[in-house]
Amino acid sequence: MRKINLGGIFLGGVIASVAFLCAELAVEGIVSAVFGYNEGELLREHFSNSRIRGAEYIVITLIGLFIFSVTSIWIYALLLPRFNSWIKTALVVSLIVLCIAYLPIINFVNLGLLPLTVFLMSFIFNLIEIPAAIILGSAVYRIKE
Repeated sequence: MRKINLGGIFLGGVIASVAFLCAELAVEGIVSAVFGYNEGELLREHFSNSRIRGAEYIVITLIGLFIFSVTSIWIYALLLPRFNSWIKTALVVSLIVLCIAYLPIINFVNLGLLPLTVFLMSFIFNLIEIPAAIILGSAVYRIKE
């Protein structure tokens, strides 16, 4: 029976985190430069009472991103024996993660707590960022025999 490589999961999580950050900077930077819209500014317009700023915001974001990335690569490790193709498995995991992340957020849009424009911008960005991060993170994962 194949064993899950915990070291590979954490290494893949680190790679996926870095890939996600790079993809986010690239995608949001291009959209901000071309269209003048920024996801963070749109969120601040609607949620101006946030008390988390500066270094505290960055630390919380990086910890959350690392947990997200490690969990995604762990799901990848669990599904890899079933699909036998790393790219196909990575894309399936991307779809699972997008569904888990965005199904609850749709309720916030329906309740009027989150504007549709912010939701759509975030969802479109993550359609690019999440698969890129999971594909790169999964590329370094190897199964223990």
